[in-house]
Order: sequence, then C-alpha cells, then structure tokens
Amino acid sequence: MRIMKKTFYFSPLVIFAIIILFGLSFNFSFSSGNHMPDLKIKTAAESSYTGDNIYSSDPQVQSKSGYAYAGESFTFHIALEDDYTATTSDVTYVLKGTGGVINCIGIPCWSTNLIRYKTGLSGGSDITDRIQSDDGLSQILSVGETRYYRVEVTIPASFTEVTTHSFYLNVYQNGELRDSIGFLISSLGTQPGPVSYRIDALIREESSLGWVGNDIYNENAENQKVSSVVEPKNKGVYFIELQNETNNSAASAVVKSEPIIYCPITPCNQPVKFYYLYGDWIDISDAVFSSEGWVSPLIPLQGSLYLKAEVDVSQLKSVTFLLKTYPYYDENKKDSVSATTELLRYQPDLLAKNYSAEEYIGDNIYSENGLDQEVSQSIEPGEKAIFNIKIENDGNKNDSFVLKGTNIACLRAPCWAVKYLDKENNDITDLVTGANGSYTSILLPKEFS
Repeated sequence: MRIMKKTFYFSPLVIFAIIILFGLSFNFSFSSGNHMPDLKIKTAAESSYTGDNIYSSDPQVQSKSGYAYAGESFTFHIALEDDYTATTSDVTYVLKGTGGVINCIGIPCWSTNLIRYKTGLSGGSDITDRIQSDDGLSQILSVGETRYYRVEVTIPASFTEVTTHSFYLNVYQNGELRDSIGFLISSLGTQPGPVSYRIDALIREESSLGWVGNDIYNENAENQKVSSVVEPKNKGVYFIELQNETNNSAASAVVKSEPIIYCPITPCNQPVKFYYLYGDWIDISDAVFSSEGWVSPLIPLQGSLYLKAEVDVSQLKSVTFLLKTYPYYDENKKDSVSATTELLRYQPDLLAKNYSAEEYIGDNIYSENGLDQEVSQSIEPGEKAIFNIKIENDGNKNDSFVLKGTNIACLRAPCWAVKYLDKENNDITDLVTGANGSYTSILLPKEFS
C-alpha cells in the first residue's frame, strides 16, 4: 500500500528503554530509494497479519507463538510487502532466516531441517536452504507488491517433554537489515490418547484393614464380597473406595444399588444406608437406590472417593447388598462390590446314628426332648449298644458347645450304665455327666466335632 514517508526519532532515555526490553534493536525510516520492506506474520489459523507498517531489527517486536504435540506440525504464514513513497521502479529484497534456534528452553534443541520455509500459503517450493544460506533468498518485488510464504515446523516425535524454541526471519535491502519477525514454537509433549474411563470399586468390613476387589472388574461382585456377623442391636459397617483409573482425566462415578425392603409395617424400612465422606458422612441412600443412581463429585486422576454402608439386620436376620458403579461417561465399564451381614446366631446341632448305620439323623432339627431325633438298637444280653454322636455348629460364628448327659439309661428295670468316649476313645463320662459338662473345641460354622 502507498503510505507517506515515516521517520522515527528517539530521546536517549527511550533508546535505553528499548535496549533493556528487547536487547539492542533498531527501528528504521524509509531509505533514499523510497522503498521499505515490511514483514508481517500470522498463524495459519488467524485471518489477519501482525506487523503492518512496523519495521524493527528485533524479531520479538513482531512475533507469533504456536504449539503442537510431538510428531505433529504447526504452520506460520508470512507476508513480504513493498512499502513505498514515490517510485515506480522494482526493488530487490533479501530474506535470511534461521532454521536452528536463537533460544532453546528445554532439552534437546531442534535440528535445522525440522523448520521449513516454502513459497505461497499452500503448495509452492521449498526455499529453506536458500533462506538459511549466507547470501539469503533474493526477491524482486514490483512497487507495492506483496508476496506470501509459510513456515512449517515439525515437532520431533522424540520430544515427549514440554519444550519451547524460537527462531527468526530477516529482510535486507542493499545489504542493510530493514525488518525482522520472530517465531515461538512449543512442543506439548506426547499427545494423550483418547480418554478411557474406569472406576475400580473396593470394599472392606469395618474391623478389617484389607481391601477386597482391587483391579477386579465385574458386575456380580465375584471375588469382591465381604461379610460380617453382628451382635443384636449392632449394625454391619462397610467402607467402599472408588478409585479413578481413567487414563488421563478426572471422572465422576455413578453408584447404584437395588433397594432391600422389609415391610412388617407401613412405611417399609430400608435396612441399608449409604453415606459419602465429605468432611462428615452425608446420607446418599435415596440417590443410590434411585433409577438414576448417585453421581459423585469429580474424582481426581488416580484419586479416590470413599463411601460407607450401614446394614441393620434386626428384622431380616441376614441382608446382602450389591453395589454397582461405572464412570459417568461410560456405562459399559461397570464394577461392583457386595457385603452380607448376618445377625449373630448360636445354634448347636446334635446328630446320632447306630454304630452300623450309614446316615445320621437329626440334622437341622433342634429340640430339648429328642423329638424326631431318636435312634434305637436291639442287642443280646451281655452285648453293648453303641451309638455315634456328632455335634455341628449351625450358628454363624466360631463357637464352643457344652455336652451334658446322664450316666444311666433306664426306661425300665434293669437300668444300664452309659459311657461316653470322645473321637480318640478317651473316656469323658465324668465330664459329660458332671455339673459343668464337657466342652467341645472351637468349631467354625458348619464344622463337626
């Protein structure tokens, strides 16, 4: 474009300020030939150029920034315009630039062949070698003509760390530097892959220090189940950890459970309550049991969120809940945990059979008078009647039981003496028939003695 001649004057104080801010740089007036080259710059995505009618030896005055991930490219657009006053003659300008770096923030620095200069804003010829040569690239422009170039910068695939680099392009007229533009390019490191959401649910019983379910993912809580037995008036308490195992993002979890309703009276009672730890335990039961589920706050990447479940078994005696969770953005990535709570139950079960019989009788039958649990034998005079007895722990907690019996069998005269032997054939008659009875060893639930 045609403009009037411009001349810039600076006081010593202003010149000193420019040196402090940008290093030693100069602004220029039109030459005696009435021509002035004007370099302008923008990114490929921008619509307008920076640097119109600005002439400086400092590339920072007219610079643009760009960024890309490792293995990707970024493009700058350049315009070279002939600014003139009163002339009709063509003019020759020389472009010189660097494909290396004038500043390298981060290691390693780039090699020159990763920065390429080309003619035109698309297509065109590669002019990198000529611009980087000692003689530069000569361009003959007619009066007021503008020519366009581009710079393509490729971030090395090996640049997995964040680094920043700068380079510049100068234009000369009659051997004198007349204008300069700067480029700042940053590598963002390795590009993260697509987000893969995953929530891992873990559970532990209140008195346990070990979590169950780490790195196990399923919808039926297989290998992710715990249990407890509680005294009357106590509740089963469980802690649940939700881990954000999403690959590169914070994530919210959706938490759901099917309601467990006990209805001896109206309204129905819900024996399970769920709480979220946010300074204090906040009741989220209604949301968890709803069709939409409870949506958690964002869980930081590789972070955790904690829930608590309280189970009341005073009415149902035994309650099992199945808690499912999945990432808010991916319902297909479900995980689950489960807990069973039983009311403490003490129950021994005596079973008996004739010595020669194969099957015991009396399993799961409990009475104090032996009803429906009788065995009998017919023997010859002088022979012994032998019966086998075993004790089963039908309770739900490890327990020891007391055996007490009579030492005389006497439905009618004559009476018979009774002897009790343990499984090692030790005589324990005095213990069984004594005031305190004979104690079994500690039996696990469903274990026999």
